[in-house]
Amino acid sequence: MPASTPLQKFLENVAQYPNEIYLRQPINGQWITWTWKQADDECRRIAAALHSLQLPKGSHVAILSKNCAHWMMADIAIMMAGCISIPIYPTLTAHAIQPILEHSEAKAIFIGKLDDFSTQEAGIPPQLIRIGFDLYGRNERYNWSELLTEHQPLQHVHEWKQEELLTIIYTSGTTGKPKGVMHTAGNFDRVLDAATRE
Repeated sequence: MPASTPLQKFLENVAQYPNEIYLRQPINGQWITWTWKQADDECRRIAAALHSLQLPKGSHVAILSKNCAHWMMADIAIMMAGCISIPIYPTLTAHAIQPILEHSEAKAIFIGKLDDFSTQEAGIPPQLIRIGFDLYGRNERYNWSELLTEHQPLQHVHEWKQEELLTIIYTSGTTGKPKGVMHTAGNFDRVLDAATRE
């Protein structure tokens, strides 16, 4: 049975409020905005890009960034592609990042808005595909804005089943080795149902 996930709720809002503002991001003192429809288009293009980078459904894709509009869109794109997200605390050191990426078997990583990436970079295994949020000055082998222009929007997004693994959220590791908590689509279904129940 399909699960009610953040992706499903996002798509419902795209259909219902296509031209209303969804995201706002300050860049150099100026606000950049995305409507639900614009964000949907970007997410679908990035989802298509993930598949083109030989990241099929079920691939583990990490996100290392502070909270920003592109963090949200990257997470949605990962879900659209049927991949599994591995969010990483943006304050972790290279020493803490490396075991998470290795244990989670991440194949790619989005790298974005960070305070001092130079002290974290050594924790990223060299074989990982890197995608930079270049709007924040993070340039990598692949960059968000370039992928947008190179790919058409993914037409058929993944439909999550209750039992499918959606994300692995790791503890910070401040009191020991980081531990990954596996969340299925069904976990989100139950949480969203409880949160929206009248």
